[in-house]
Amino acid sequence: MIERQAPAKLNLALAVDAVNEDGMHPLCSWMAAVSMHDDVRMERLESGPSAYDISWLGDSPCLRTVDWSVDDDLGVRAHRLLESHFDRELPVRLSIGKRIPHGAGLGGGSSDAANVLLGLRDLFALSISAAELVALSKQIGSDVAFFISDDRAPAPAIVSGVGERIERCPALDGAAIIVIPEFGCSTPEVYRRFDAIETVRFRSGEVEEMARRGEVFGAALFNDLSDAAIEVEGRIGRILETTSSILDTPAHVTGSGSAVFTIVPARHAHMRAEELAYELSARRLGCSAVAAHFRF
Repeated sequence: MIERQAPAKLNLALAVDAVNEDGMHPLCSWMAAVSMHDDVRMERLESGPSAYDISWLGDSPCLRTVDWSVDDDLGVRAHRLLESHFDRELPVRLSIGKRIPHGAGLGGGSSDAANVLLGLRDLFALSISAAELVALSKQIGSDVAFFISDDRAPAPAIVSGVGERIERCPALDGAAIIVIPEFGCSTPEVYRRFDAIETVRFRSGEVEEMARRGEVFGAALFNDLSDAAIEVEGRIGRILETTSSILDTPAHVTGSGSAVFTIVPARHAHMRAEELAYELSARRLGCSAVAAHFRF
């Protein structure tokens, strides 16, 4: 049996360019994994069929249900993709215990998929490198590649192009407080709204400079999808404003929303992150707030 933690990610900074001729949006994002995670467990079976159990864990920070079919789950799709690639059955009992809310911009499904790929490689001693898994993962989704790493957790990275270019960056100290609404946000709808808004210049250089320096300054972070996410779901704007006011520090949207985060500097991270998250939760904002560390 193999057990893996599938971490969430934050888009610390996200620059998005206008849609290209292929209908895709080139981007440049500084991504970092955090300690919030799903639990992925794989047990090898002597023969098929494989069995899948996708469920929400009781300590998840947000009440959700698995409202999609097993066939649509990215972890299950990763298993079937690897079977197709090797043209053989890889019979397993796959259990994914979810904490990371979907529709929040935290990459939970992509992380599950990456860790299924890595776990199956080890469980069946498959001859495939991490680089080959990265290339294969593009068939599932653009964020999966970030999470594929032979280390315990993926290092922060500059993710660019349409997710195919990954440059690993210095490890980060400190923590983030993640505010998670009870509602999700539709990524396709956010991008449609982004296309309707006057496009700002593509600030990829700013993202790269921050990421390579490896120091997280809350006031310098930005997300080009924030305005579009707020237009799609107005409650995000109120959550940003309230969070910034209560914690007296800038709050930012991660990915296409709906989750919002603030940075707790390294010198305060271990003492203050949990305390501040509890304070936010106690304000009854209609959201959950959790402390998540960059080093874990």
